Amino acid sequence: MGNLLELSSVDVRAILQILDDLDLTSRDIESFQDSSTLKRRQMLTRLIQRDQFPWAILEMEQTAKRVGFSVDDFLFVAHDEELLPLILRIIRLFAECKKEASP
Repeated sequence: MGNLLELSSVDVRAILQILDDLDLTSRDIESFQDSSTLKRRQMLTRLIQRDQFPWAILEMEQTAKRVGFSVDDFLFVAHDEELLPLILRIIRLFAECKKEASP
């Protein structure tokens, strides 16, 4: 377990201010406390701890929306262990071709 209980009231207030600036509500916090949202809590923890993988996926969000991806598209791909490796191969081949074409 972490040592968050040792935070000063000033630190706790600063954290609450950040969450407020992000428009989080008490309902959002209650949702993360719900045991049925374990995956959400794990993702939030990874984001706070600056795990680069979820940040990289979030970077893709706006472009994906612009080109027509939907949430359902991502959920479909996320759970398809046959399709995801194919997409990975396409991405890596495309990146390699772009690299070779660059001067």
